[in-house]
Amino acid sequence: MTAIMPDNTVSNETKADSVGSMLVNIFLSPTRVFGSIKAKPTWIIPFVILLLGTAVTAYVVAPMAMEQQITTSDRLTPEQRDQTLSEMETYKGVGAVIGVAAGLIGAAIMVFLMAGVIMLMGTIIFGGSAKFMALVALVCFTGMISVLGQIIKTPLM
Repeated sequence: MTAIMPDNTVSNETKADSVGSMLVNIFLSPTRVFGSIKAKPTWIIPFVILLLGTAVTAYVVAPMAMEQQITTSDRLTPEQRDQTLSEMETYKGVGAVIGVAAGLIGAAIMVFLMAGVIMLMGTIIFGGSAKFMALVALVCFTGMISVLGQIIKTPLM
């Protein structure tokens, strides 16, 4: 974003918006958010929101998906289905904790892995330059689109 300075010179610097503004603008004005990330890579809050979205989704959706897979499986006899469903009820708490923990670890790894891949592609293949943490912020903020999708889809399941 170009700004005209008081002495009529042009500056290419972009002011960094607040995190709240960036969280809203990722849907309304992504280019502005990308400029703010370049000016000040803020990633902690969107990273935490991504992890919370992942945890809630893992806790709510995973048991429903497993139950649906078991009840619609052609490989299991009706007795095996009933036994598997009763075992699921027995270990429901442990399974939820493991599912949430695995989801959190996987999401955290994916954020940094995606930022690394983008950095490799941008610097080695395309010859650009970028700061790694700015790319982490980029991945976290663009992940807000998925979080909104999870918020909308989860109650519909």
